[in-house]
Amino acid sequence: VPSIAVRPFARSRAVAATADPRLVGEELSAALVVNGHLLLEGAQLSIVLEAFDVGTDRVVWQTRLRVARADLTGLDREVQRGIEAGLLPTLGITAPAAAIGGAPSHPEAYEQYLRAVALPRDEFEAAIALLRRSVASNPDYAPAWAALGNNLRTRASFAVGHSDDYAAAVDAYQRALALDPALVDAAAGLANFWTESGELKAAHDLVVQLVQRRPDSAAAHHALSYVLRYGGLYREAARECNEVFRLDPGTPGCAWTYYMLGDLPRARQALRGPGLTGFALNVESFMLLREGRTTELLALAPRLTPDPAWPTRFVEACLRQRPAAEIDRLMDAFIQDNPRVWRDVENGYLDGSLMAACGRSERALRLLRQSVSGGYCAHDAMLSDPLWASVRGTLEFRTLLADAKACRDRFAAHVGRSSAP
Repeated sequence: VPSIAVRPFARSRAVAATADPRLVGEELSAALVVNGHLLLEGAQLSIVLEAFDVGTDRVVWQTRLRVARADLTGLDREVQRGIEAGLLPTLGITAPAAAIGGAPSHPEAYEQYLRAVALPRDEFEAAIALLRRSVASNPDYAPAWAALGNNLRTRASFAVGHSDDYAAAVDAYQRALALDPALVDAAAGLANFWTESGELKAAHDLVVQLVQRRPDSAAAHHALSYVLRYGGLYREAARECNEVFRLDPGTPGCAWTYYMLGDLPRARQALRGPGLTGFALNVESFMLLREGRTTELLALAPRLTPDPAWPTRFVEACLRQRPAAEIDRLMDAFIQDNPRVWRDVENGYLDGSLMAACGRSERALRLLRQSVSGGYCAHDAMLSDPLWASVRGTLEFRTLLADAKACRDRFAAHVGRSSAP
């Protein structure tokens, strides 16, 4: 329904255990909270749905639905009918909901899909197994293909030995989009993958079409800000982030855009919440290092992930002035066989800046070279980011700076052409 901005499942499920819907609404910056209560009664499954208006502190709609226990696809249809016939008119919405590409027609496949998307992000192996069985039985259900693409992409990014998953993820996304061109999960997932791989023009064109189809979607606008950031158009990316926050004030992903602009207060504002997530802690660690607040960063270090695929260990060793050989060993181990470093072109810039700040110029410039040559157009950030100060005067840095400018200018020309009437 284009006039309703729905919070992403990943965010809503994080507060699902909160008993008070008013607190949920405040946490998600949502005006309306829809709750569901399931009850198994023999062979019947009963569900009570209610909509709570956060502003008036009252329930504005409620319905009870019953289906056979084994008929999850029937439950899906009944929930949709109940919302269209009851909740939408209560909200004054008369336009019909847009059709979803495909429909869950196979009960077991639909249950496999539901179980997969409910798993934590780090349980991608189990999710992939469930989703592969799901799409094999119900190949016309676009959301299952999109979820498969997201999980394959996650495994390829964080698990060694799964580079073949990239091609499989692209195939899954494209199958989803063939069924539903307006499916945000699929289009944004594919665009983000292309962006991280340096295919900025293809990513930009895809996500512009997505925003045109779904101007109501914060995720669509975030995908556009994402590709604009990688292309070095930071102010344009920030304008898209303003639209993201208008639609969904709690979205954290724009923090890196403000970081690249050097606007650290705005980056911190984008990370506001009741507790710092792993993502927010990672961004905060970069900002503390830029500000020279090493004591606070060391105090934060125990809360950062100990995973060797993240830079926590070598940064802490550097700040604690461990022996040079130990720091070098940790950095080399970090670089070697680390999918996160070489798969996403932005990570070469970010991780390289940490190495530059630690005085490891050769390693830092190697990662920066990999980033820029891969299509990361960070010219303006390279000029202003204090973490690169130790290498900014070198000939290689100046050469890479010129390459990054050319990269940004090519992308800007493409954006101008594709935006022309």
